[in-house]
Amino acid sequence: MKKFIALIASAALMMSAVTAFAYPDCDSEAVKELSLMGVVSGDENGKFRPDDLLTRAEFATMVSIAAGVNETLKDSDLPRESQFSDVGTGYWGFKYITYSANNKFIDGFEDGTFKPDENVTYAQAVKICLSAIGYNIMIDQNAQTSAWYEPWLEVAREHKLVDTAESDPNRNITREESAELVYKTVNMPLCAVREFDLSAGKVDFRLCDGTADESGEVMPLETLATKYFG
Repeated sequence: MKKFIALIASAALMMSAVTAFAYPDCDSEAVKELSLMGVVSGDENGKFRPDDLLTRAEFATMVSIAAGVNETLKDSDLPRESQFSDVGTGYWGFKYITYSANNKFIDGFEDGTFKPDENVTYAQAVKICLSAIGYNIMIDQNAQTSAWYEPWLEVAREHKLVDTAESDPNRNITREESAELVYKTVNMPLCAVREFDLSAGKVDFRLCDGTADESGEVMPLETLATKYFG
């Protein structure tokens, strides 16, 4: 009987958690799962507002939380000065932007700004997501392309972060689209660098996908989800 009561209580907790994130204006499974992880949340009215656009600061915040900022960074570890001229230490997103920048998830602009309140574009979001799981090491920095984002989108398609070619990589993306990207990202195998060959300019890396390489060595499956929310 005690076991039965415990099961009922456990089921009730699970149902209440699911209900808590059943937004009336959004039924995306990605949004629900990220809400349970604490990566995204609704507004004061309990709505998610899936069609609203997202700023660069807001997206950096989403990705940094998904990448363990709350597990690995204490407020006392934060620098006293910002590396971006338009992101002061008192800015609400300072912690998340700093963590993202220090871990090479994000870049600023040539003038030293981050432009936190500008809307994040599709291409920028893809780059940030790939960088958060180490896939930036796969990018050919010397590729001769007409646009900076082409190598990033190619890697994103190859590894199924995105499914199809994007007709307008510079378009702004919505909260729901952002959540879909981040949810895919947290469930993708992390990329681990095994060795740098500085003389040849090459990097030996492996995906932590649970498969064996040619020598028989197995890299255990590891994702942001298993690492920080497992």
